[in-house]
Amino acid sequence: MMKLMGAIALTGVVGLAAVSAQAGSVVSLPLTGLADLTDNNDGTGTTTGDGDLLVFEEYSNLTLGDVLSFVGGSSGYEEVVPGVSNDTGVSIFYLHYDPDHKTGGNLNLTFDLGAEVLGFIGVDGLMNSFDGFMSSMPTGAVHLPGATATSVLYPTGRSARGAGPGGGGGRDLTTIFGSEVTASWHVPKKAVMDTARLVVRNEVAPPPTVIPSPAAAGAGCVLLGLLAARRSRL
Repeated sequence: MMKLMGAIALTGVVGLAAVSAQAGSVVSLPLTGLADLTDNNDGTGTTTGDGDLLVFEEYSNLTLGDVLSFVGGSSGYEEVVPGVSNDTGVSIFYLHYDPDHKTGGNLNLTFDLGAEVLGFIGVDGLMNSFDGFMSSMPTGAVHLPGATATSVLYPTGRSARGAGPGGGGGRDLTTIFGSEVTASWHVPKKAVMDTARLVVRNEVAPPPTVIPSPAAAGAGCVLLGLLAARRSRL
């Protein structure tokens, strides 16, 4: 497990299943309509419960090389799992925690994405830069909310939006082990929100195992018997 000092720990589709008995749950985008992630301080934003985390697959059909500049670099506490080729296929998942603006909230939730997490993006500047990158995505990239007819308003430019140091996340801890993510985040009352992105490996399904039917298996036995009999006469 790679340890990232400060407010983040990182190691290193998709079920989105909560895998612990902690209070709270993973919630998903609506199938249609508008998801306003800009902040709920005026009562219009997408509010999450104190212990709930909105998680959705944002982009697919990308490679690690496409998004590498948003993970690591000068930030000093974002990392990519070492030894992974830049042409590895990845998806981007968005995490959004915005509890009641008047009271704030504490999140302590573990969930499993079902595929290995290769990188974490949680700094304000990198989150905002990625939002800008969305207008010039590589050919073939798919914006999943658009595919389900959901429009998303992103909180570009908001200070303290990131779930990490330099983003209002002085008390945020994210621990990732393989495909399992634990978000222990704190949003004070009248603060903005905590958001992050995960770079997730596209898992390649193994080839199907063909199990012959009883009739086919019987025919095979007959064929082998005939071959054995033929050889015995030679």
